[in-house]
Order: sequence, then C-alpha cells, then structure tokens
Amino acid sequence: MKRSGLTLLEVVIASAILAMLTSLLYVTLKSSTDGYTAGSLQAGLNAQSRNLLEDMSWDLADAGVGTLSPAFASGSTTLTFQRNVGYSSGAIAFGSSITYAFAYEPGESDNGLDDNGDGRIDEGRLIRTENGDSVVVSRDLSENGILFTQTGNTVRVQLTLEKPDDRGGVVRYARETTIQVRN
Repeated sequence: MKRSGLTLLEVVIASAILAMLTSLLYVTLKSSTDGYTAGSLQAGLNAQSRNLLEDMSWDLADAGVGTLSPAFASGSTTLTFQRNVGYSSGAIAFGSSITYAFAYEPGESDNGLDDNGDGRIDEGRLIRTENGDSVVVSRDLSENGILFTQTGNTVRVQLTLEKPDDRGGVVRYARETTIQVRN
C-alpha cells in the first residue's frame, strides 16, 4: 500500500528542527545588531572626544602659562586661562578669561545614584565660559569626566564620555591629550 503525505511524527520533528534553526538565526542577528549598536556608539564617542580635545587644544595652545588657574599638578575638573590676543608695547596682551568646567547634569548630584533615570550614574556636562557667556560643549561626560593636570607649560587633558545603550548598559570612551602652552 502506497501512502501519501506525512505522519504526525514527521511533521513534529520537522517543526522542531525549523524552530531550532529560527531561534539560532534570531540569536545570531540579535548579537550582530547589539555589536553594531555598541560599535556605532563607541565610534560616535570617539569622534566627539577627538573634536572636543581639538577645540580645547586650540584654546589652550595660545594661553599664558601664568594665567592658568588653579595650579593643578594633581588634577582639576575646572580650568581657567587667558589666551594671547596680540602684543601691546612689546608685551603679550591677554584676552578675557576662558573656563572649562565639569558640572553635573540637571537632576544629578554627587551621590553614586542615577538620579535622573537615564541609566548613567552622576553624569555631567562640559561647560565653556567666556565673557560671562556659558556654552555646554558636551552632555556626555561621565562623573568627573574631564581632568586637567599641569606640569610646567604642559597641560594634560583626560576626557571620559559615556552614553546609554539599548540594553540598559553604558558605553564609555576615554581619550587624553597633552598640550604645550606657548605663552
């Protein structure tokens, strides 16, 4: 006797194999998507940190060593200085003070908790102030994510940026540079 069609057992086995292959495909795609997202966040933080440090380097390169404040051999999250704007009677003329400073994001405080519910703990922003005008140059700093250290006429700037990812974690990127103050 010739039979046509499939038995119930054959259909169940085929369905189980199909379900396993589908779940393996899902896990692979999910892992790839998560890796791509984390890589994209990392690349964005890399570019942002590079641009921030480049802008600060331009400001600081023309600063006067004697105008750097505070004296911060051990490190500071705030730096105030004046840039060379020209010469007057053979002496360097310095412009108004410029300050880079870490400040906690609104709703955050220095308590080791995620006060504003964005998945980051005690995060802050970098603020640049000149002539009384303050501009937020980054909102992605980790806690105390900027550190200035001076040795002679060299300023070392350490920057740590962070952003929350889609899985409830945080992606961080740290970069540093040293700047020779010319005046």
